[in-house]
Order: sequence, then C-alpha cells, then structure tokens
Amino acid sequence: AVLRTARKELARLERALEKLDARETDLHEAMAQSATDHARLGELQAELDAVAAERETTEAAWLEASEVVEG
Repeated sequence: AVLRTARKELARLERALEKLDARETDLHEAMAQSATDHARLGELQAELDAVAAERETTEAAWLEASEVVEG
C-alpha cells in the first residue's frame, strides 16, 4: 500500500512539475513582451519567483517519493 501511494504521488508530482514548466515558459514569454513595462515586469518576476519556489518544494517531494518507489 505504501508503494502504491508513493507511485500515485510520484505521478501527481510529475504532472505538477509539467504544469510549473509550462507556467515558467508562459511567464518568460510575457516578460519578453512586457520588456518596457517595468511595473508589469515586477509582477511577472514575483510570480516567476513563486513558481520557482513551488518547483523546488515539488522536486524535493518528488525525490522523496522516488526513493520510496525505488526502494
């Protein structure tokens, strides 16, 4: 049961990382389009920082789950 739970968690975390990757790409594109709008750039950078922090947490959880699955 622990292994099955870890596998499900691993799959969930992988989907979350894919979504974070897509969000980061979108933010980088938005930043390129807003190059002259300093207020907007600040907002986008703050969101990018939040996404990066979430990615770090998600990657750490993924590593933990993968250790359980791999034994």
